[in-house]
Amino acid sequence: MLDVEGGDPPHIVVREEHRDALVRAKHRRLEWGDWALSYRPRTTGAAFRLYRRDADPSFTRDLSKEEPEIHCAMIAAFYDEARRLGDEVIPPEDPALVPGGMECDKLAGPPRAVGG
Repeated sequence: MLDVEGGDPPHIVVREEHRDALVRAKHRRLEWGDWALSYRPRTTGAAFRLYRRDADPSFTRDLSKEEPEIHCAMIAAFYDEARRLGDEVIPPEDPALVPGGMECDKLAGPPRAVGG
């Protein structure tokens, strides 16, 4: 899976044939004010979790159910940013969370920053 690239010093790199899979599988995070949205790709789709960075800096308490508007808005912002960067990402496990999906479609507005 790894190779050594020449240089001074030499670099350990992911082999070319594994790079696409590695990029698709990497976890990502979108931060907005006090909020952080984590993206974790799985074989069944992407899992998203929402955290308050100020109140939970270790990201242990998922607030997705308590804050559905922020959760949906940040998922939409995540996919917008991924498209802007040309990043290949996996759709959510829950089809209702797909931007424009049933659950998120009921909720509107950009992510709102809460707190200082």
